[in-house]
Amino acid sequence: MPLSLGPAEPIGSHWDLQLRVLKLYPALQSYFRSQGKAPNLIIKFLENQVCEAWLWFTHITTNCHCSMTPSKRWRKRRAAVHAAQHLCDLQEKLLERKAALFMGLKVKSILATQERPQVEVFKQSVHTFYEGCISYLQEWSSSFTDMKCFSWTLLEDPPGWDVVESPLRCVSSKLPNIHINETELFDEVTSVKTYTSDKIGLWDRDIKPADERWAEIFTHFKHQNVPFKNVAVICQFAMCLPGTNASVERIFSLMNNTWTNERNRLGLETLKALLITRVNFDGCSEFHARLVDNHSLLKKIHSNMKYA
Repeated sequence: MPLSLGPAEPIGSHWDLQLRVLKLYPALQSYFRSQGKAPNLIIKFLENQVCEAWLWFTHITTNCHCSMTPSKRWRKRRAAVHAAQHLCDLQEKLLERKAALFMGLKVKSILATQERPQVEVFKQSVHTFYEGCISYLQEWSSSFTDMKCFSWTLLEDPPGWDVVESPLRCVSSKLPNIHINETELFDEVTSVKTYTSDKIGLWDRDIKPADERWAEIFTHFKHQNVPFKNVAVICQFAMCLPGTNASVERIFSLMNNTWTNERNRLGLETLKALLITRVNFDGCSEFHARLVDNHSLLKKIHSNMKYA
């Protein structure tokens, strides 16, 4: 009877598949040994314990990447500042692993049964692997250099003036026509620091994205008549730059699916409203939750204004 690796439910990631193979490793060895015409390459692979060590090392390394992979909700709203922070964190992790030549206890237990030359080759390969990953990340993250100074806008900690000066210089150089009042900005940053000092823990617990954190801050400031126009400029600059072109391509795809030949008389304003709704809401339930409490908008919907 064929041995199936397929789980009852679809595999969510490569990490799940690797773990499943490793759990079934003894069964796989027994199965292919019992087959008279099993491919020699597979037999040699399963009989070589160093190959099993590589599988475990791959599993551990993939786990490192999976643990830093943002959720679907975060990926959807991921800006360049998020990508820059993510790459920086991943690079720091890999540097620490390279320094310790981290490979996991399971890998070391397998290598303990091997001859010294094989172990040394394995360790050198692990070192080369980490060097290659770090070098690749350094080249890939070079385009995000300017965004690293905006990491404070992720609001992982209450911001201080010392972390705002560098982004201020960057925005002033990139947007010379936009005037930012430094004196007012200092007071606004102080207000943000005061407000966020008690909020960071709650936001982290609820895994609230940075854009929603700023939306809460600006809403509170607006209701309390606290000025925020200068800090808003910096936040808009940081959050408007996409981390990848995937979100832009997704919008074009949605536009093509919405603005079809059958709906070629669809107005630009209506098309824009449809795209904003589809991009910024995860589903009908979220849209309904926002809509049900907005009595003024509901009143307009039931009126003749939508036909004007």
